[in-house]
Amino acid sequence: MDAVTHKATRPRVRLLPEERRRQLVDVALRLFAENGYDATTTRQIAEAAGVAEGLIFRYFRSKQEILLAVLRRQHPVEPLHRARAELEPLPVREALTQLYILVLEHLLEGRELNKVLFSVVAQLPAAHRQLKEDAREGIQFLSDFLRVRVARGELRPFDTQAAAHLFWGAGYSFFMSHRDDPAEVMRPLLHRFAVEATDVILRGILPEDAAGESAPEA
Repeated sequence: MDAVTHKATRPRVRLLPEERRRQLVDVALRLFAENGYDATTTRQIAEAAGVAEGLIFRYFRSKQEILLAVLRRQHPVEPLHRARAELEPLPVREALTQLYILVLEHLLEGRELNKVLFSVVAQLPAAHRQLKEDAREGIQFLSDFLRVRVARGELRPFDTQAAAHLFWGAGYSFFMSHRDDPAEVMRPLLHRFAVEATDVILRGILPEDAAGESAPEA
C-alpha cells in the first residue's frame, strides 16, 4: 500500500486578542529586521505567526499600521511607562540615572531594527507623525516625573518641560554618536554618560559661588 503523506501543519494556538496582537507585532518586528519593511508581506507575517493572512486584518488595517505598532514598540517611551512604579520610590539622582540607562539600553538593543525602520519613516508621513507623537509623550513623561519631584521638595522649582527636552535630546544625541560602536564598547559608555548627564542636569555647570545667578529673561 502506498504511503499517504500529509502536509505538516502547525497547530493553531488560540490567544486572547491582546496576546494575538502582541504576537503579530513581535513577528513583524523580527521579519522587518531580517528582510526590511518593503520586502516583508502580510502573508509572510501570517505564515511566521501560524495564522491565516485574513486574521491580521482583524487587528491591523494595513502593513503600514503594523509598522506604526512596531515603531511604538521600539520607542523607549514604552519601557518608561512600565518602569514608573519601580522608579517612584528611588531618590531623584538614582531615578534619573536609571531613566537614562533604561532609555539608552532600549535603543541599544533595538538599534539594528531601528536602522531599517528609520530608513522608511521619511517615506511614510504616518510613521513620521508616530515618531513625533512618541517623542512628545516621552518628554511629557519626564516633565511629569520632574514636576512630582519638585512638589516633594526634592528639586527646586524650574521649567520641567525645558529640562525634559534637555534630558531627551542629550540621550538621543549620545546614542546617535555611538550607535555603530560594538555593544561591549557602547554599554559602559552609556552607563557613564547616564551618571555624568544626570549630574549636569541636577547641579548645572556654573561654579557653586555663581549658583545664585538668575537666568536672563526670555
